Amino acid sequence: MPHWIVSADVFSEFNRECGALDASELRARLEAKAIAADDYFLPGQGLTEADYADIEALARHNGFDEAFHFWRPFPNGPRAPRSLTHKHQPYNSLISIPQEQPDGSFRANLLISTGNELISDHVTGQHVQGMVLVEACRQMFIAVSELCHMEHEDGRRSYVVFNKMEVAFKAFTFPIPAVIEYRALSCTSPRSDRMSITAQLNVMQNETVTTTLAVDYTLFNATRLQQKEVAMGIKAVKTYAGFHASTLQARALQQAAE
Repeated sequence: MPHWIVSADVFSEFNRECGALDASELRARLEAKAIAADDYFLPGQGLTEADYADIEALARHNGFDEAFHFWRPFPNGPRAPRSLTHKHQPYNSLISIPQEQPDGSFRANLLISTGNELISDHVTGQHVQGMVLVEACRQMFIAVSELCHMEHEDGRRSYVVFNKMEVAFKAFTFPIPAVIEYRALSCTSPRSDRMSITAQLNVMQNETVTTTLAVDYTLFNATRLQQKEVAMGIKAVKTYAGFHASTLQARALQQAAE
């Protein structure tokens, strides 16, 4: 029973070299009715929700429903919305909605979509580039924080500040299904308007950890932090402008002396 993994055309080098299919090739086979009776198709990375629906409709129209029995890639729920990932465009969301596990950890699917800001101008080789995985982990700890720690009713703890992130790449992650796991190691509230969290995140593919990210971050009251941030920004502008004013003045004095 041949199982075909179908990834977006943006990953065509991986598809060609590693035995997967371009989405465009699958569409061509469906239109030509060149699907074997025992073929099964599984989704890889890069497909949009429109791709899933379009390919399903094409399969249904040509009588190949059974070949797509495992086509939908959302065992952990649909793509996480803007309210969880803090990304405005759906194609920039890289995870499904995190689901809590019996051991207290959270899991989400890695869901790369064509058009994502991080693959629009940098897709090389066979594997998913590291910055995509770092961003997926970042979205994951923000999403879990939104679900578990942010209290929007009274406006508390709704702004995320990263204190430290440490990333280790253990193995290549390829454009096929992968899972992101989040595990909180500590959660403390030194003051009522903030919460400090340390967490460990793992990207897993074929039950192997490919990437780890250790993060230390703080959730703040947004209004209070914004005031502090603006004050620091004003100071930074004045310092930078003052430095250049001094430099220009020194240069003018030097030219006058010459």
